[in-house]
Amino acid sequence: MKTQAEMDAVYERVHTRFAERSEVEILRGKTSDVENRIGTAEFDWVYIDGNHEYSHVRLDLEFAQRVVKPGGLIVGDDYDRSAPGEPSPVTRAVHDYLRTGGAEMLWVCRHQFCLRRR
Repeated sequence: MKTQAEMDAVYERVHTRFAERSEVEILRGKTSDVENRIGTAEFDWVYIDGNHEYSHVRLDLEFAQRVVKPGGLIVGDDYDRSAPGEPSPVTRAVHDYLRTGGAEMLWVCRHQFCLRRR
């Protein structure tokens, strides 16, 4: 697990890399803190890498459902990082979300997942 200082450094590198690209908007914070700043069906894609507890992942996925355009992508991290034979909270949340019919799984690679919003 990374320290807060390490995560802050990651954020700064990403922010610097995309700072001059007007089509990229980087929001950092809890879903509840940023959701009022975003309209519905506004983004082509979102990347989720937050709290890995089941309830938080589900909240992030439901939020992504509201802000990603139909046909857009919901991408996230730490899929299937668990003990053998037991799905991780992230994996369980993704699969439960998929059962709602709001998205379809496109791929999983190196613990990243990609869903297409319906």
